[in-house]
Order: sequence, then structure tokens, then C-alpha cells
Amino acid sequence: MSEEFGKLLKTGVRLDSMQQSRSNLASRTRLISVARCGIAYMNKVTAAEVKDFLTAKYSEAIIGIGLDPARAPDNFDFLLSGVVDSFGILEMVSSIEQQFGIELDLASLDAEQMTILGPLSRYVAETAK
Repeated sequence: MSEEFGKLLKTGVRLDSMQQSRSNLASRTRLISVARCGIAYMNKVTAAEVKDFLTAKYSEAIIGIGLDPARAPDNFDFLLSGVVDSFGILEMVSSIEQQFGIELDLASLDAEQMTILGPLSRYVAETAK
């Protein structure tokens, strides 16, 4: 491996690491500052924020089926529309938990509502309180 290529590789690894760190910086900063104050941390998440997050995350697939993500209705079903498959549901839940710093108990959400934009967004917002 050439020295120049080695430098580029190391830079790429550092950049990737920096981007990953930057994506979590806001939530980490919030947690650290709250922990220093000794205050119990509570996420304040609205259903609209969850809806915006999900429609942005899956915007390409939503556009691919002919819908405008910004106008996705509350009854939009990610699974039935083909935007996610059964494995995609798990990934969607994981990304919600990571984005909003919460842990979801999906047993308390109706399985038929789990992939529907409005009910899922409201459930996440209520869980984060």
C-alpha cells in the first residue's frame, strides 16, 4: 500500500468516525449536561417530530411509490405500501429509539398499528414523556 493511499485511508476512517460522532453529539450533550445538573432526563418528543423523522428517513421509498413524503397521511402504512418489509420494521423501531433516545415497548402497541405513521408517531411521543 502506498504511503499516500495509507494517509487517505486513515483520513477516511477519521472522517467516518467524526460524522458518526457528530450525528449523536446533540443527544450526548443533552444527556451530559442534564447528568451534571442532577436532573432526571426526559425526552420531549412530539408526534409531529416522529412523523417528520420517519417520512424523511424513508423519503426515497415514499417518493418511489408516488407520494410526497411531506403529505403522507396519518393512515400511511409503511409495511402495506412496501416501503419496509418485516425486517425493515425492526430497523425502523431501532432507528426511532436511537434518534429519540428512548426504548419502545412494542408489546403495548397494537401490532396492526405498529407500521402506520400516525398511530406509531403518537405512541412514540407518548412513550417519550
